[in-house]
Amino acid sequence: MGYRQGVAEPITGPISRIGSSMNADIDVDTEGQSDPGGEQHPILTFEQGLPGFAELRRFEVVPMEGDLSAFSHMASLERTDIQFVVAPPGLFFNDYMVEIDDEHQEFLGIKDSSDVVVLIIVTIPHPPAQPTANLLGPIVVNRRTLMAAQVVQYQTTLPSSAPLPIGGAAT
Repeated sequence: MGYRQGVAEPITGPISRIGSSMNADIDVDTEGQSDPGGEQHPILTFEQGLPGFAELRRFEVVPMEGDLSAFSHMASLERTDIQFVVAPPGLFFNDYMVEIDDEHQEFLGIKDSSDVVVLIIVTIPHPPAQPTANLLGPIVVNRRTLMAAQVVQYQTTLPSSAPLPIGGAAT
């Protein structure tokens, strides 16, 4: 089953709106996690951990502010020193498509494309280096349960370090 970001998740704005839409259908287990303004943030559960971080299972998704509002921190609840920057790929890569194999669909409880939110992990280096995105290993989230997995795209030429287009989405 393939999901194009624009079809699986039509939101093309900042991830804070995606976080809100993930909360819309379920009671999110936030365990009191909130920002200073009291806003609750989605907590993703990676039942199998992430590659290289198998012991880390729960991550809070916290929107960044200002010029970085298109991005969020995905922060480990088990180890506060581990966090990733994530973003919806549709903001940067119009034609990005994710293949979700049957095993991941079953594991995550995905019934159709409306269950899916896709995020990419972004590396923001020190300037003047350009930020990059991991298109080879997107984060796939079931928006209803907040179960998540990094789903490696095996039969593709997608890079694990694609330069983020400056000033708008690339095709």
